[in-house]
Amino acid sequence: MLWLDVRRESRLAEMRSQFVSSVSHELKTPLTAIRMFAETLRMGRSTDHNTQAEYLDTIINESERLTRLLNNVLDFSKIEQGKKTYHLMPTSLPDVLHTAARALEYQQGFDLRLDVEDNLPIVNADSDAQPHRHAPRQA
Repeated sequence: MLWLDVRRESRLAEMRSQFVSSVSHELKTPLTAIRMFAETLRMGRSTDHNTQAEYLDTIINESERLTRLLNNVLDFSKIEQGKKTYHLMPTSLPDVLHTAARALEYQQGFDLRLDVEDNLPIVNADSDAQPHRHAPRQA
């Protein structure tokens, strides 16, 4: 019994460590984008008003994403209980793809071009849901 209890505690500690690592990574992404676009604007590297508006939109979107991520962390007890809930809302796939491509371009420093039809159907999706790369195994 003692061995099972120690094993269970060890698995819980590993799961908590993976959770902290995952949260840290997920928080860095919007923070990096916010800082990069803010610094670009501050240095005056972009004088085009459309580009400046796009950078400001990205800063706003990423700060909203950061808020949602932090709210998810505050809801940790539900995650720990294995009761993950999704908040499905009508979502435009072209918007999701263009937002992801723009984030990758700026974070990775390359030019990514998409050819996406704008008339794709609206789908129900949770914009905050992320695939788990290292999902802990259930006992």
